[in-house]
Amino acid sequence: MDADHKTFQFEILVLDTKATCVVRTDENLLHAMLSNGTIWTKPVFDSVKKSICDNGLEVTVRSLTTPNDACETDTSGFDIRVTGPFETLEPIRHTLVEHFEDIKFGPLYILKDEVSEEIACQIYPLLYRVENALRGYLIKFMSTRLGPKWWEVTATGEWSQKVHQRRFNETVFAEHIDNNAYLVDFGDLGRMIYEQSSGFTSKSDIIKKVSECEETPDAIRELKKQLQTNYQKFFKESFKDKGFQDKWEKLEKIRHKVAHNNLFTKDDLDKGSALAEELLEIIQTATDAIDALVIPEDEKEAIKSSFVSRGWTFDVITEDKFLSELEKQETYFHQRGGFVGLSHFVKQHLGYQGYDYYSSYDMASRLEAQAKIEMYQEEHPTENYPVTAVRILRAPSSDVEESMKES
Repeated sequence: MDADHKTFQFEILVLDTKATCVVRTDENLLHAMLSNGTIWTKPVFDSVKKSICDNGLEVTVRSLTTPNDACETDTSGFDIRVTGPFETLEPIRHTLVEHFEDIKFGPLYILKDEVSEEIACQIYPLLYRVENALRGYLIKFMSTRLGPKWWEVTATGEWSQKVHQRRFNETVFAEHIDNNAYLVDFGDLGRMIYEQSSGFTSKSDIIKKVSECEETPDAIRELKKQLQTNYQKFFKESFKDKGFQDKWEKLEKIRHKVAHNNLFTKDDLDKGSALAEELLEIIQTATDAIDALVIPEDEKEAIKSSFVSRGWTFDVITEDKFLSELEKQETYFHQRGGFVGLSHFVKQHLGYQGYDYYSSYDMASRLEAQAKIEMYQEEHPTENYPVTAVRILRAPSSDVEESMKES
């Protein structure tokens, strides 16, 4: 590890807000640290520099004074800085924190941790590689096996809405490519695999196979295998049987820590590296097998039917259909003194008819840009916050136009 040749800093702020700690001076604190034999090998104490040196580590302390008006009670504390090589500093950080807690300091704060920064910087490229490997696999598998409208077929309404909200995150390549899969979360990419591991088979096929099946345990077990489509078999054998979901979810937890600039241990790096390696192997093996998989048309239709039955949408709405449905909703709500909420219209009204959330939101944006509809803010009828409403923009009547001219 290149980090062995660098010097890292770990800085802790320890306070004694309850006056329960007996440490009062810098020297007191250094001696209290020396009392923990699990930290040191051959420590050298320097009373002039107020430091401890040992095994490439250097510890310095500085007492803090707190203005009387800064806290409700008198507070004493210390700023402790530890510098040294990665392999020496990494394992003692937690021991130091525990030790300060044991001698009655509190609260404790970590102000700087360059060890965690180093670990995060090593984990991130692995996360990037794994996430984009699965993204590339999904795009290739779905587009070549389910067709170019694979996103509309497989994406839940929630995913489609996320994509709509993030559509301006990247505008250079998005002008030329379908970048939907680049706008979903790490967790959502994984769920595209393991939430679609149950089989999809047409009803007529099931009825035929059941009617022909012998009523024996062996025959029933064989029927279960037969009822699995190529799609389900492929995902089960390529991902589920190899523990993909468990590995993905464990790596996702580490990813969250990286995304939120959290604190890390060497164990996080070791686990993250191992999980990334295992997942990359699973994904690459599945990618290599894509070309050999053939999904018949009736199975593709069964997949779509299954998504609809679970409330997932895939139809793309047309402009005329959007406007005609919006007009119906406007009439309905205006008679009741209300308005058409955009989210309700897209999710509840259009979504229940089988229209994809993303394409509906996209249509709303395009119609607004063409000045055919207007999106505006209204107060929520039962909660204290505004919601986005939508209405058709209509040309003013001739009487109104004349009135406007006269005024």
